[in-house]
Amino acid sequence: KKGVSGAVAGAGLVFFAFIGFDMVASLSEEVIHPERNMPIGIVGSLILSTCLYVSVALVVVGMAPIDLLGETVPVINALLVNACCTHQEQLETGAVQTCLTECSAYSVHPWLATVGRVVSVGAILGLKASCFTSLMGQPRILFSLAREGLIPSVFGEINA
Repeated sequence: KKGVSGAVAGAGLVFFAFIGFDMVASLSEEVIHPERNMPIGIVGSLILSTCLYVSVALVVVGMAPIDLLGETVPVINALLVNACCTHQEQLETGAVQTCLTECSAYSVHPWLATVGRVVSVGAILGLKASCFTSLMGQPRILFSLAREGLIPSVFGEINA
């Protein structure tokens, strides 16, 4: 998608990247001086995450023509396109077929293919870490809900 509809679709996807910040708020009881430190932590991590997202997006868009990036894995596609084809070849008609589908030898920059594999492994490990992080705050949420009487009190009991 291009234009405004593409920007809106991208904004919807990026929104879900920020969902983990609710976990920060649920763990706030563990922080010293939460009234001061929590806003600093939440706003600081939002600013840092936004800067990282914008930086990666600018670099990826600068690496290859937008038609070659695809919709599912644009970072990997940008790396593989530059590993297979020169900039001039990327601008030719049928570059998607030539640079992505039919490329078997990464002749232009072979090290970019290795970087693409490392990024893929990093993405898989990042998803696993994200899942485990989401589970980290669940006991605290259940404890707080039980303490407020919203779920059975057995979830609010602790062993001392």
